[in-house]
Amino acid sequence: WICGEVVMGASEKASVRALGPYRVPNYRIEVLAVYTNTSPAGSYRSIGGPQTVWATESLMDEIADALDLDALELRLTNIRERGEHVRKDLRPMDADLADDLRRLAKVMDVTEKGRRVHGVTGRGLAVAIANPADLPISTSIVRLHYDGSVTVLCSTVEVGQGLHTVLAQIVAEELGISPDLVTVVSPDTRFGPYDWSSGASRGTTIMGTAVQRGARDIKDQVRALAAETA
Repeated sequence: WICGEVVMGASEKASVRALGPYRVPNYRIEVLAVYTNTSPAGSYRSIGGPQTVWATESLMDEIADALDLDALELRLTNIRERGEHVRKDLRPMDADLADDLRRLAKVMDVTEKGRRVHGVTGRGLAVAIANPADLPISTSIVRLHYDGSVTVLCSTVEVGQGLHTVLAQIVAEELGISPDLVTVVSPDTRFGPYDWSSGASRGTTIMGTAVQRGARDIKDQVRALAAETA
């Protein structure tokens, strides 16, 4: 049972995060979203996500302690591998979380060697997955002009994260031109293609990939034209 005073959209996020990256053949998750009139002090980030992960990963530590098992080994024994499904009806896991955990544990052992104070606990590890099997679709239009400049149309909003600079750099790198020649147009519903959202730190990864593919498509078209005139 998970109860939290969260905004309405966070209840779904909390329920998905509660699944975790582990093999759990049977589970029942209930989420209670409570609406309040309390004004927020600022913007929310990953609403309902970190709180749920903290609870489930704390539970994994408690289980390991009760069974007298190493917390890392308990996770490695039950963690889903690449290609396994977290939710049967959607896409499978596309990361090797077990390897990530092993690498993390190794780094912790190396960096903390000789630094621990006897009787003091100051280390731990956790692993989580974010919204498994969601379909975060982003699209973009990349146009090459006769003067060698490029225009990028996308609907991801620039809110101070530096996205326009990053997208211009991606296009410039792909096409071998200066970033000064790339213009990223602010979202306009009249011209901009569909984008799922501007949240979840997804701009560089998802929209950046869409823009990169658009730039590569330009290169393919230019090469085809050059081959015809050669």
